[in-house]
Amino acid sequence: KTVFLNTADAVILLDIYHRIVDLNPSAIAQSAWRKDIAVAIAQPFNSVFPDYRLLMSRLSADKAELTETVKIPRLPADSISGQVQNIFREVKARALLSPGGRLIGWVIIIRDVTLEKQQQAQLEQFAYVDSLTGLFNRRQLELRAEKIFSPQPSLRADDYSSIALLYVDLNHFKPINDTYGHDVGDAVLKHFARCLQSSVRKGDIVVRLGGDEFVAVVQENQRGAALDVRSRLTEILNQDVVLMGHRFTLSASIGVSYYPKDGKTLEALLKRADEAMYKEKRQRNRVR
Repeated sequence: KTVFLNTADAVILLDIYHRIVDLNPSAIAQSAWRKDIAVAIAQPFNSVFPDYRLLMSRLSADKAELTETVKIPRLPADSISGQVQNIFREVKARALLSPGGRLIGWVIIIRDVTLEKQQQAQLEQFAYVDSLTGLFNRRQLELRAEKIFSPQPSLRADDYSSIALLYVDLNHFKPINDTYGHDVGDAVLKHFARCLQSSVRKGDIVVRLGGDEFVAVVQENQRGAALDVRSRLTEILNQDVVLMGHRFTLSASIGVSYYPKDGKTLEALLKRADEAMYKEKRQRNRVR
């Protein structure tokens, strides 16, 4: 009884009709009513805990146990901005059986796992997001590539390319770093990352491989989508920008490869696009 009353988890006992037989203080604090326990007794579970209505509909004598994490949007009581925040609760439901195996009710345990979800999201961000620019990193690109460039034996190299990979290199970044220092260099990289991100469409992937090298994976829903990205990026970079008191006009060398024409794996596509990028860079340097 002491554990039942003092545990932080919500514990609710139901009869076979999903009416509340008993619940602890933690449960009443999470309920929609937030009244005293006596008021909730004999009420339908869905009325007192409407956030779990869909989950409870899946309980039956044949499905004696269920565990699920439920995302619940909430507007904090002290919210000024009116921004909705998500809380996460793990709900475990288990059938209560008589000694003869007859269903006599249910026990529901609800645990708040919001902090765990937030910590998990932070760890994933550290693992898969570039800390400087906020773009995906190479590891995330490799994970995405397993699905994007999955083997398709029936696909021929001369089929219409549905995916383009752009290998993008910021020109003359080393002189900027050497002349103005790493703080200015970081500001330039972050600005360049924003320019590249704004040049692609929703659903396309932008990645910082490392240093001044970036990749964009573009869905070729229409022919020339990759070239459109190149044009938009070039146009944006042609505009002067002032960063930390210094004026810059940036440019990029870009190589493009197409799936499956230029390769059916991430490694092959990166290699082909990298070669095309360096070819463009050499031509640009000769012009200078």
